[in-house]
Amino acid sequence: MFYSIGRPAYRYLPFVIAFWLVCLALSAPLIPRLPQVLAVSGFSNQVIEAPWARALLEESLPASAPSTLVVIFQSEALPATDPRCIKHANIALAGVVALPEVIGVNHFGATASFERTARISI
Repeated sequence: MFYSIGRPAYRYLPFVIAFWLVCLALSAPLIPRLPQVLAVSGFSNQVIEAPWARALLEESLPASAPSTLVVIFQSEALPATDPRCIKHANIALAGVVALPEVIGVNHFGATASFERTARISI
């Protein structure tokens, strides 16, 4: 397959180069807009749900950083401080915690308003 593409591309190399130069020239007026389109922040588009969720996490959960993975466990039957709930959470996260990139795990138990919800920051 690549042979069938590469052979004509090499054979007509001056035309291929001219085609790409024309494409570059036609896109030149759009170059000044690139910094706006290619923003540094991964959550720069306010229309999608990701920035809304990040803002909600930062507002609702203290010490939440963009580089932190936040896992929330909720149980209808067990309070978050129950040892069985903690055991199930640890089992669920065993594969993640074993990754070499993970430098620490913080378990945050239940709060007064969320007694059946546990938050774990990785």
